[in-house]
Amino acid sequence: MLEKINEPDKVDETNKPLALIDTTSQTTKIYFEPNHYTVLENAGFVKIHVLRTDGNLRNTVYVDYATE
Repeated sequence: MLEKINEPDKVDETNKPLALIDTTSQTTKIYFEPNHYTVLENAGFVKIHVLRTDGNLRNTVYVDYATE
C-alpha cells in the first residue's frame, strides 16, 4: 500500500537528488574513418584508419574486431 505524504515535516530530505556529472567526454571512443570499407578478397591489403578520441589518451585500450 502506498501513501502520499502531504506533511512537510514527515518528508525525508536525506534522499535529495545529487548533481549529475556529464561523463560522455571521459569515455574513449574508437571508430573507423570512414565508418564503412568495402574491399575485394583478392585485394592483397588495405589501409584502415582507426581514430581514438576523448577520454584519457594515456590509458591502454583493447579492441576486439572481426572481418566478414
